[in-house]
Amino acid sequence: VEFAIIKGMILGYHQYFFLKEQWEGVDTEREVLLDVPGGGQFACKVDAIVKERGKYWVHDVKTVSSFSETDKKMLNVDEQFSHYCVVAGAKFNREFAGGIRTAIKTPGIKQTQKETVDEYCTRVVRDYQSRPEFYMQRIYVERTAEQLEAYRQYLEQIYVEITNNKFV
Repeated sequence: VEFAIIKGMILGYHQYFFLKEQWEGVDTEREVLLDVPGGGQFACKVDAIVKERGKYWVHDVKTVSSFSETDKKMLNVDEQFSHYCVVAGAKFNREFAGGIRTAIKTPGIKQTQKETVDEYCTRVVRDYQSRPEFYMQRIYVERTAEQLEAYRQYLEQIYVEITNNKFV
């Protein structure tokens, strides 16, 4: 059953986004570290780093049960993309424009008692491929150089507070 869902997600993503994208892939599944003054490091693991429209982006893929307008708005204040951009920017010596979130919904389709796993898998894959706009959404979350510099300074401050046992 899990295989059917994963297969549907991958094939649906491939058809709906991948075949149409003109991204230059820079790196995938990379753990990156940011050295901070005083000998500390902050880390993150990014799904992908891509270059699109002449800009570098962190691409994050999430499996979700829903992706509402509120979820989309929250990405604008989410620190995860700032963290990824600051850490990856230091690692790759590049300025990042922000993050790209691809949200892929899990299916609400349940296997019937009469259905074999193969039949269920076929039905799930067909549904992802016939309704990709229902299952997949993408949003670009931009970050300015000033926002990223402020976040980098915030990380350094957090490190100092932690090492001085003043973290609240």
